[in-house]
Amino acid sequence: MNLGHNINEVFHSFGYHVKPIDEIFGYQRNELMRSYGIDLVIDVGANVGQYGEEIRRYGYRGRICSFEPVSSAFGYLEKRAARDGNWTAVRAALGEANATLRMNVSGHSASSSLLPMLGRLADVAPESKYVATEDVSVARLDEAWDLQAYRSENALLKLDTQGYEAMVLKGAAGVLSHIKLIECELSTVALYDGQLLLIEMLNLFDELGFESVNFAPVFFDPKSRKCLQLNGIFARWLVA
Repeated sequence: MNLGHNINEVFHSFGYHVKPIDEIFGYQRNELMRSYGIDLVIDVGANVGQYGEEIRRYGYRGRICSFEPVSSAFGYLEKRAARDGNWTAVRAALGEANATLRMNVSGHSASSSLLPMLGRLADVAPESKYVATEDVSVARLDEAWDLQAYRSENALLKLDTQGYEAMVLKGAAGVLSHIKLIECELSTVALYDGQLLLIEMLNLFDELGFESVNFAPVFFDPKSRKCLQLNGIFARWLVA
């Protein structure tokens, strides 16, 4: 018996359609982007371009600039972006200072990080264990903003940097006034050494002038079913 199918049948009989939570989150993100007039998306930790393709699928047609430092992932990203006349790919990481740093490359490339991985993540997702290292360029968003000649007062900043999100925000201090929405991966438990956890990140966003508007769970411990990571969307406080 397919319980999920049967539940859907019941809801359909009352005129309702049950959607997966990621689909609901994607739709709500798109509505927020419309209401804030987003015309530029800064995609930090782009991996192979999944996020860019997702927001296109939900209807966003404005500019995308994706940053990805790992060479193997960047190759796929660059090809995807090249097929889209309004999408730029930059091979770099973003952080608090311009530098060359050692990237830990994961067997699951989306889990690569500038931070050391902790045992909790290796235990629940063995495929994420580091398999190599790679020296990568790191830039401040403050400076990358000028280099890319961004002209926007209504940007969305997406952060998926495996624990390095707070460092990216430090390097974005000079351009946060141009950013109206931030989408950020948040961890409920420590998965990378040195990362800020959920409560600390919520406090940081509040200090930066952003309020939480939406959340969706994205990563669970397969044994305990505890939510380990979720995506959050934060909007700049509107001053009356």
